[in-house]
Amino acid sequence: MLANVKLDKLVLEYGNIPLNFFHALEEEGEISNIKSTEGFHYHRCLQISKKSNAYIKFYYQSKYEIWKPFGKLRLETHPKYLSEFSTLLKKLKEISRDIYFVSTDVAFNIPLPLNNIFVTSNTGRQMNIFQGTRYFGGKGQRRKHGYCRIYDKKEELASKGIVINDELTRVEIVYKPTRPIKLEELLIEPPSFNKLYTGTIINLDNQLTPIYKAILICLLSGKMAINEFSRHYRRVLKKQLDSQEQIDFDHVLQSAWVEQISTIKGILLGESNE
Repeated sequence: MLANVKLDKLVLEYGNIPLNFFHALEEEGEISNIKSTEGFHYHRCLQISKKSNAYIKFYYQSKYEIWKPFGKLRLETHPKYLSEFSTLLKKLKEISRDIYFVSTDVAFNIPLPLNNIFVTSNTGRQMNIFQGTRYFGGKGQRRKHGYCRIYDKKEELASKGIVINDELTRVEIVYKPTRPIKLEELLIEPPSFNKLYTGTIINLDNQLTPIYKAILICLLSGKMAINEFSRHYRRVLKKQLDSQEQIDFDHVLQSAWVEQISTIKGILLGESNE
């Protein structure tokens, strides 16, 4: 299967950051206050934006610990924007004792129509459908490990005025370890998604009995969710799908993970990738 993987939204954590660090932000771009995330109450929450559309968000120190002279700083951005904030990130590295990885969105881009991609949860997560996008996880779980959404990337790009000729489906899964990981150790702890989800490329002409072909048509069109069928139908459908091409998320991710994490480390730690 031809597919590529990109790391999307990236969240990092820095320790030992003094409040006066924020004076260094004045020359970086347009600064605006933003809302807190994940229900935490931070002392400072702001976003820096550049004319190029590059952005970086900062969430600083719990409001309940503002008496401390130093605090934790969470940083959120897209990996492709890191180089545009290299001066600022260098200052952060000089101040902080450690840099920790918190989470990232892993995007699998598959050059096929959305109605050819079927994903099921291996851990009992129910799928919901909203405006054509399939979700595994509720609204409040957006930043939780394993949250997944599948959507028509070609259609999304078109809505932004970007036209591509080929079909494109995106399967996006959140990787958030149970604890923050030191950036230096990240390469030895790649995510594994095969245990969370089974992905299948559907060819309705391949060895499917009529009733299960009809079920798949309903599922792929977004008219029904798999949890609306009985356990019997779900169990037999799983066997029927053995004849279809499987998406090995872990294999697709393996080489891309090393390459992209190495690039991120190089920017954040000032290391050479050669």
